[in-house]
Amino acid sequence: MKKSIGTYIFLFFTFLGFSQEMDIAIWGVYKKSVVKEQLYNAKTIKDINAGYPTSWIGGYNSVEVIASCDGQVKKVVGKSDVLNTEQVRLLKAADFGAKITFKVKYFAKNASEDDINEMTFTYTVVPKVEAVYPDGELALKNYIQNNVLAKLDLSTIQDIEFATVRFTINTDGQVIGARLIDTSGYKNADNLLLKAVSYMKKWQPARSAKGERVKQEFELSIGTMLGC
Repeated sequence: MKKSIGTYIFLFFTFLGFSQEMDIAIWGVYKKSVVKEQLYNAKTIKDINAGYPTSWIGGYNSVEVIASCDGQVKKVVGKSDVLNTEQVRLLKAADFGAKITFKVKYFAKNASEDDINEMTFTYTVVPKVEAVYPDGELALKNYIQNNVLAKLDLSTIQDIEFATVRFTINTDGQVIGARLIDTSGYKNADNLLLKAVSYMKKWQPARSAKGERVKQEFELSIGTMLGC
């Protein structure tokens, strides 16, 4: 069973006469997130990554910050965990939904400066208020049930691998760019899910801390409960 990352909601239910439990899951597309406004106040790596291990780092070879700004990937190199002026400027300009990657080359305390190690970690820039389906979790569950699962002949289907559709909620709350990224193994189920997601009603769009509407990307999956 596919794990959720940055979970938004989980919806579970069982169909009468069907021996397996069907799972619907939806989540924001990120593993680790950072709110855009948090980047405005960041002066050190630890301001973004609270678990950053400063206590056992003896010194640095280089610290790269890589982010997308206005659709272009940019990189700024520093010399320590304290962000330099250009790195701060890059973080502040990072796009919503962009991935910010830190590549840190360092040597541990009590180790030779020639014994260089490297650590890499990535965060996704998310809005202060995430996009939501307007009528709530139950309404979304019922929509998928009526438009996807109710139209499948479940008596002929065994284990369904998770079918996953990735999509974006734009600043008007509309679904755009829906595409299948994982197949269930059943073409009809894939097509029904893709169509249902593409024609969902408008969501309440994501907003920044200033109240500005921003885009946000999600994934929605259906499948049988095959274990963790």
